[in-house]
Amino acid sequence: MRDAGSEADYEPFDGIVLTDTFQSSEPHDRQDTSMFPRNNERIERQLALDIRVILGNPPWSVGQGRYDDQNVNQPYPALDAMLSASYAANSIATSKKQLHDSYVRAIRWASNRVTQSSSGGIVGFVTNSGFVDTKAFDGFRKAVASEFHAIHVYNLRGNQRTSGEQSRSEGGKVFGSGSRAGVAILLLVKRPESVPESGAKIRYRDIGDYLTRERKLELARESDLADDDWRSIAPNEHGDWINQRSEQFAAFRPLTTNSENENPVQPLFELSSNGLKTNRDAWVVNSSASALKRRVDAQVAFFNRQSDRLDKSADWPERNVAEFKWDDGAEREARKGNKLAVSEMGYRTGVYRPFFKQRIYMDRVLNSRRYRLEYCFPSDIASTPAIVIESKLLAPGRAPGLFAVNVVPDAKIVGGGTGFQATVLPRYAFSRGSSDVLLQASSVDRQRRDNVCSAALDSYRSMYGSEVTGDHMFAYVYGLLHSTDYRKRYEIDLTKVLARIPEVTSADDFFAFADAGRRLLDLHIGYEHAEPYSLEEQVSIGAPDGDARWYVEKMRWAKSGKDEDRSTITVNDWVALSGIPDEAHRYVVGPRTALEWLIDRYRIRVDKASGIVNDVNDWGLELDPPNPRYIIDLIKRVTTVSVETMKIVDNLPPLREAE
Repeated sequence: MRDAGSEADYEPFDGIVLTDTFQSSEPHDRQDTSMFPRNNERIERQLALDIRVILGNPPWSVGQGRYDDQNVNQPYPALDAMLSASYAANSIATSKKQLHDSYVRAIRWASNRVTQSSSGGIVGFVTNSGFVDTKAFDGFRKAVASEFHAIHVYNLRGNQRTSGEQSRSEGGKVFGSGSRAGVAILLLVKRPESVPESGAKIRYRDIGDYLTRERKLELARESDLADDDWRSIAPNEHGDWINQRSEQFAAFRPLTTNSENENPVQPLFELSSNGLKTNRDAWVVNSSASALKRRVDAQVAFFNRQSDRLDKSADWPERNVAEFKWDDGAEREARKGNKLAVSEMGYRTGVYRPFFKQRIYMDRVLNSRRYRLEYCFPSDIASTPAIVIESKLLAPGRAPGLFAVNVVPDAKIVGGGTGFQATVLPRYAFSRGSSDVLLQASSVDRQRRDNVCSAALDSYRSMYGSEVTGDHMFAYVYGLLHSTDYRKRYEIDLTKVLARIPEVTSADDFFAFADAGRRLLDLHIGYEHAEPYSLEEQVSIGAPDGDARWYVEKMRWAKSGKDEDRSTITVNDWVALSGIPDEAHRYVVGPRTALEWLIDRYRIRVDKASGIVNDVNDWGLELDPPNPRYIIDLIKRVTTVSVETMKIVDNLPPLREAE
């Protein structure tokens, strides 16, 4: 524009393009040239340019929040194929869903553009920081290190999907209320020559702990690539950049066979499963068996009505979230004209979170994933002890998610947040048959087989004596996983992969861990039968008589001034339990202590979408005989479990590993 006051001299910028960037790069899939010929000329011209620098803040989205949103990410076949052939192909992670986040697609697209240039180029993005250290991104880190000459990563932190002290140390959210994810600045540099076999030179900088958003932005503005605060990174063979796992840990015997197991040694357990993933908890999980049955009956009736009127060309089924929650599998079944039938054998007991049992309904349509749980827990009668362990942790410094059950566990039993998944390791496995046939007590032994691998059992017997049994090995694993030495020594490894089990130097140590594990299994599985701790029941004057006295809406810690008094739990407006010892707060399962799990879960919840109520008091009232004091007594019992657990853990032998 030569003269701002003269419209006749206005020269429009002819470089702007209105387009879906990813779509425009898909071969044989250009924009509609008949409707926007000038815009599409610009697209074609832009695609032909020798692009050397791409800067931006690409969108972050790994998928829709709910199935009913109908807001899935747009597919880009050519781009996604390149992503799969590079980032995903180099990964040993079980789940690669995160690699299809929009910002990862943007990095793949931008990398393609600049690496095609004979002059090289630079990609500079502000993105989610998940690529820095997340297990799913091991292949991504390997790929970019082989494609570029230099990589600079400035980790601005701010991940608010963590909890407790870890969340506080992450500091302020870089985009304010715009995102709870951590943020990083990524610079990828490609030179004209080939990338050396040793890969990119990687430099990394962490902005630091406990910083406010304002201070982070100030430091970012002042930073320079020549600053001394950058450190060089030498990746290991697993693609770790920071928090690198140990080679010693990788050599230990794996718990189970899976796609992440690079160790040729036979695992300890033949069968494993994930926990139950319903994707409709409010509809198929409840404290009340009678309320659950009413809800299941309503769902089945509603689904069958929809199935009658749907076909492949019909519009989206009726959305009545108070009656039914749709997902891919349910809609597919309805469009086939299939019907559901209520099965009494589908009603089961489950453990939803530590020390929190629920009534559940298991069904192939009403549950998103049942995995191999039918071979671990074919019925409430044919139950088996099982170790439930978090597949990985999200941050160093957090206690492992570890618990023991003898009924169906939820997929997030030991984590409860985004990114958590439970691996279930049963003591016994049950033979294949109809999963809908209830096993009777008399048939349990006939259909049950040992889940401890025979080769592993032979190995342990050769080391510790012929008297070693599968029960010893199962208990040894549970005892060792509680070892403070083990957790501290392999903290980094446990943030990345499923736990692996070292062998100890002597039979005495082996049996000490096994004995401790057996006692811990008994405590944690049988927590409802533990001796109640002698807590003082403080009942206010005017408290109601009968069942109403013990009714719980939402428990909380008592207050001492502005601080929490963790020696006392306020149960309701007129009852409190005091005298909780400090030792009880040392027992931690994943992100919470055992008593914190009780406060978190034992409250009345109303599902926002459907209005379905889960009244936790119903569990005790429906026992035979009814026990309106169930929650009060449970607090006392879990206090005992917590104190006794730490006594056992404190007396574990030091971890002395065999050569």
